[in-house]
Amino acid sequence: MRWAAFVMAAVLVAAAGMGSAQTPATPPSAPVKLALVIGNADYDGGGIDVTPGGLAQSSAGGYLPDLRNPINDASDIRDALTRIGFKVDYVANADRTAMSVALATFGTKVAEAPDTAQVVIYYAGHAMQVDGVNYLIPARARLPQVDFSRMPSRQANAVIEDVTVPIQRVVDQLREPSEPGVNLLILDACRDNPWDSRVRGLTRNVAPQATGLAQVAAPDRTIVSYSTALNRKALDGGDNERNSPFAAALKNAIGKPGTITDMLDSVGSTVRTATFSRQVPWHQGASIGRVCFVDCTTVLPNAERERLERELNEARSALPPPPRPAPPAPTTAGTTFKDPGCEACPTMVVIPAGSFYMGSPGRGMGRDAEAERPQHRVTIARPFALSQTEITAADYQACVHAKECAAQPYVARDLSLPAVNITRRDAARYIAWLNKTVGGSAYRLPSEAEWEYAARGNAAGTADDPPYPWGRAADHNRANFKGTGGIDTWDTNSAPAMSFPANRFGLYQMHGNVSEYVADCYSLSHAGAPADGSARLERDGDCSYFVTKGGDRTDEASGIRSAAREIATSGNSGSWTGLRVARDLIATPQPAP
Repeated sequence: MRWAAFVMAAVLVAAAGMGSAQTPATPPSAPVKLALVIGNADYDGGGIDVTPGGLAQSSAGGYLPDLRNPINDASDIRDALTRIGFKVDYVANADRTAMSVALATFGTKVAEAPDTAQVVIYYAGHAMQVDGVNYLIPARARLPQVDFSRMPSRQANAVIEDVTVPIQRVVDQLREPSEPGVNLLILDACRDNPWDSRVRGLTRNVAPQATGLAQVAAPDRTIVSYSTALNRKALDGGDNERNSPFAAALKNAIGKPGTITDMLDSVGSTVRTATFSRQVPWHQGASIGRVCFVDCTTVLPNAERERLERELNEARSALPPPPRPAPPAPTTAGTTFKDPGCEACPTMVVIPAGSFYMGSPGRGMGRDAEAERPQHRVTIARPFALSQTEITAADYQACVHAKECAAQPYVARDLSLPAVNITRRDAARYIAWLNKTVGGSAYRLPSEAEWEYAARGNAAGTADDPPYPWGRAADHNRANFKGTGGIDTWDTNSAPAMSFPANRFGLYQMHGNVSEYVADCYSLSHAGAPADGSARLERDGDCSYFVTKGGDRTDEASGIRSAAREIATSGNSGSWTGLRVARDLIATPQPAP
């Protein structure tokens, strides 16, 4: 990462130097820049109070809870836009009338501006969707105490519109611009909203669990930026944080060189990292070309160039040697190996390339069958490696002793038991330590498809493959799951590594015992899943939640099938949760002929 920063700094310094040595061309006239910024946080009109007592008082009065940071967020975004030449209309804690007036006034300014104007509308505060329609919630709004589920849809929507501002009314203030004009609607508004349960009975055309916002229809050359994925909630920021994660990233990105889409991509990456993928911003809209809020070819002033040169020289002096590549690994299927010089690394098994049918047909397959459909063919084009067993307590303790992993709350006396009470963050730290130890970035979590392919153990690769690699019925002689029988004497306890026979790939205890993390974000089904075995990430799935596979010792037989999948959060942990790691295989270089 520091190498990347070093290279980027060098490029900026070089560009700054070239710019100062040349006579810049006469820049084109700057486009008109207009912005409307709204922040709502004081929802009961009594001052912002997010203490338990304050929230209870708001609820008793029929108001939504106050929010901690939207005023800070809105004022900081206002200031950032002002610094790069926007004329900003700013409204804070606006009731429905004030919001309507602000929108109408701003709409008039947009209509009178050239069609090359760059227009931004930013909103921070409560919002909700009902039946796929989005509403911004003004300050001091109160939802009538009526049973919406018993109302005709049209009447209920009219009641809601009387106390909110439909986002379509916001979009109506925009018009289709001409290049380099652009509209950017930013909605940092998917925060936790207790009204959701009041209007849940109206939701007919979206999933019952939908929260947050739905997709917005907007004019051409308009980008709609959402602080989190559709139908998901955003974070408001902690007790000692000035901004929400999204606003903190956005205010720092505004004004930096690059296109508008570059800016939004940078914000998304920053927020995803800061929230451990609990919040994944995204944006929609047709391509607008290379359009920037600041000149894309801006020449850095001398003072800025000199500052970058100083930072670059400091970086040079502290720069570590470049990371060495991970050592070569065998690629012959079924081979077991450890990385050279890494006694603490887990034993890995080479899994061959191949194809299989992922998921289940859903007929008589027990719980969550819909989440395992549609059944679809996946091709794993290259061999990879998977740890022979679940990561054991001994494996994990090596990372703890190296002070690279957090100590576990409970360490088994038998270190051949699987490491448990592992969160996804713990898994990421363990994998980072493995890669640091061997060099490179070969270790990772397996994708869900890779895991399921390996668990099936080189079955026939047909849609009629049995639900377990050994056959069509669960077997206590093959796995540790709910109950006892055969060689399974552990009941509600984990079994040590290699307590059951390996599957045909040479992997132990892929089924039952402890559930195992995979790389994928959780999705409600396999619809649209990749066919190449890659992990399904934010645009296709919900990265507030992740997938675990294999089931655990407390699961019924249906929960340990190859196709079974469970949902977990990044902070999820327990004595039933562990991990297994994958490794990319890097073939030994062949001498040139």
